[in-house]
Amino acid sequence: MRKTFLIISAILLIIFGILFIIAGVANEQKLSQFKNQGVATQGIVTEKKAVHSGETVQYQLEVSYMTKQGIEHSRIFYVDEDDFQHAEVMQNIPVIYVPEKPEWVVIGENFSYDRRPFYLGIVIFLFGLLILFLVFPPQRLFRSKGL
Repeated sequence: MRKTFLIISAILLIIFGILFIIAGVANEQKLSQFKNQGVATQGIVTEKKAVHSGETVQYQLEVSYMTKQGIEHSRIFYVDEDDFQHAEVMQNIPVIYVPEKPEWVVIGENFSYDRRPFYLGIVIFLFGLLILFLVFPPQRLFRSKGL
């Protein structure tokens, strides 16, 4: 029973680890597109809202920006409280967007993606492998059947 639980747990950890790694790789690809193709322009804060949900507050800025093709886009960003307090409606704000996918946009001049999902995925995956190796030590897996 305990061995079955450990095997199922290890397999689930490996699967979740792989999913986090895939999410991290997707973020890295998106970051690469911003670095290689990103276009800087000015956006305008068109609305700011503090959304209360129980004890938590989410701070939102709606930003409109124009692409080089003259198409206007609008996007809602979740920001920290400090950025929210400093932002004013109708204030110019720098944005960077990817011309091929103008809905991919970040606010500010410096941007980065959270790389924690990728690293967390690696840790979870390795932890799952460790459990599998504890349950099935390599010498047990590769030991020859006596002739």
